[in-house]
Amino acid sequence: MMSIIRKAFVLIIVAAFACLLTTEYGFAQRRPKPPKTSKKDTTKKKKPLFVIIKPTLIPFRKDTLWGYADTNRRLKVKPQFSEAYPLIEGMGRVRKGDKWGFVNKSGRLIIPPRYERVNDFKGGLAMVQSNSKWGFISKIGKVVVPIVYDYLYDFSGGMAAVGKGGKVGFVNKRGKLVVPTKYDGTSSFNEGLAAVGKIMGDQAKMGFVNNKGQEVIPLKYENVNDFSEGLALVYQGGKWGYINKKGQVVIPMQFELAYDFSEGLAKVNKTGKWGFINKKNREVIPFKYDESSHSYGTFKDGLIRVRLNGREGWIDRRGRELVALKYRGANDFSEELAAVNFNGKWGYVNKVGRLRIPMKYDKAQDFSEGLAAVMFRGKWGFVNHRGKVVIPFKYSKADSFKEGVAKIQFGGKDGFIDRKGNQYF
Repeated sequence: MMSIIRKAFVLIIVAAFACLLTTEYGFAQRRPKPPKTSKKDTTKKKKPLFVIIKPTLIPFRKDTLWGYADTNRRLKVKPQFSEAYPLIEGMGRVRKGDKWGFVNKSGRLIIPPRYERVNDFKGGLAMVQSNSKWGFISKIGKVVVPIVYDYLYDFSGGMAAVGKGGKVGFVNKRGKLVVPTKYDGTSSFNEGLAAVGKIMGDQAKMGFVNNKGQEVIPLKYENVNDFSEGLALVYQGGKWGYINKKGQVVIPMQFELAYDFSEGLAKVNKTGKWGFINKKNREVIPFKYDESSHSYGTFKDGLIRVRLNGREGWIDRRGRELVALKYRGANDFSEELAAVNFNGKWGYVNKVGRLRIPMKYDKAQDFSEGLAAVMFRGKWGFVNHRGKVVIPFKYSKADSFKEGVAKIQFGGKDGFIDRKGNQYF
């Protein structure tokens, strides 16, 4: 279902990933400095297409136990763990028996396995569970947010939602409870505000608080979405509209369904059809598009995927069709290419609709770190941006590359490979 139709009061613990490993940029070479000239250089530097991650250690499986090896497949941590995962921010999750801990990039068991559950590090902190309670720890194992909460959100905008005794509030990164646990539901902080709600009688009422815990927009709406580009979706009387950060209604409640604003436009639904409005509530792109089971309601780099008469393609902010609406299915663009399905087979197109990788695959995933997992005759392998098969089709399962490694399944067992296809098992 669409991201904007939130089920108020359901908290989802999200483990997000960040990278602090040594990196080098794909297709980007360091060049000598150009000679000084009297004219100002207005040439824009081209952003690298993707970033190649160089991992320091990679999980290595031997029989049923896991350790870590370097990129030459030399063991650096003896196989001893029940599970081991790639290093995120220089820290890798490991499990011994039913307890979890972390190794660092030197292979040292810096945080011994003592937690029931852990998430990867993000922004220097990791969520951990002990005695069925949650908190946050630092990379040296110091408890930063007390392990006393029933559930947690990840940090967003310097604040993390925490639940205790059936109520929700917010802590900061010093572990201080800034917003008391008195709400029945909440979202995360976005643009300085967070949606909060309470059950009043048999109805849910929602509004917004700031990072001081002040209710700056009263709890009076049946449903709300996070702020985006200064406006937030609100639901009242069976219709959706938009308010600003002062709580003023700037676009009246009139839409059956709607998405957040992105790049100055919002995708909205009237009488069963989708179109686009600007922040002055003017129709910019006509109401003629259909919806599918997939959620794609926001612009990215000037393009948005749309569906019409059962076919998908892309339009720009003026409604011009840049990628023909002829595909049965499609993924969003990643690294300038998008996987598309035509007559049951998958290939990749660029942002002007040119076919860059032929339609011959059974399944196709998004590009990540320069490679994409594709299925051919029932097996998974990887192709590069030119469509060249760089890792053979031999895996029963394959995930996208992250941190320089990809999780795969071979012979019924999980393992990891690097970008050259080297197997770490």
